[in-house]
Amino acid sequence: METQLAIFLGAGICMGLGAIGSAIGEGYAARETAVATARQPAAREALLRNMLIGQAMSETAGVFALLMAALLLLVGGGEGLAGAMGIIGAGFAMGASAIGAGVGSGYVAARANGAMGRNPDAAGALVVTMLVAQAFTQTPNIFGMLVAFWLWFSDTAGLAGLDALAVGAAFLGAGLAMGFGAIGPSLGTGYAGGEACQAIGRRPQARSLVMRVFFIGGAVSQSTSVYSLAVAMLMITMAR
Repeated sequence: METQLAIFLGAGICMGLGAIGSAIGEGYAARETAVATARQPAAREALLRNMLIGQAMSETAGVFALLMAALLLLVGGGEGLAGAMGIIGAGFAMGASAIGAGVGSGYVAARANGAMGRNPDAAGALVVTMLVAQAFTQTPNIFGMLVAFWLWFSDTAGLAGLDALAVGAAFLGAGLAMGFGAIGPSLGTGYAGGEACQAIGRRPQARSLVMRVFFIGGAVSQSTSVYSLAVAMLMITMAR
């Protein structure tokens, strides 16, 4: 019974949190595209196409959450108290990590289309920059998915009493550490990527320099997601 309850709760947490970021990011991309289209009506087809591509990347975070929630509901997993807490931890790891990735990717798409509305001639460079920055923004979300799958597949058979409670607490803590620890890095990287698109829209000839700064700054912003991943892995490993 406790496993079944955890499955319902974990799936709800996963999808409920996972839907937040993608929706906000996609809405912001649409808003900036509408403004850019009013500024450059002749570029409306290119702007619409770029908006849909950018929104698809932002939607990826929500799709990951949907996949995890569906697997929990259709396949189940975990045994006993420890397994139940691990399932809930998996929901937090996947769902919360999708928030920053969805918003961050949408912000990049929004700023790329805003820049394209001001300088349609830079469209090619902006599309490439947008996709690279969005891929970078999704990295913490992928960490969240890895931790979620690890928690989901963890063997908890035979655990009872305080042992089950301790292992379950470690699993839940790992999910919280990775899920919420991924939000800031994705938002920070998305902000850097969006401003990189703005800079390239203003001065396309400076693209290589702008991207160099973005990669260095984005890597620093991503560092705390690596810390979260390391702590989550330590908790899962030490609990067993």
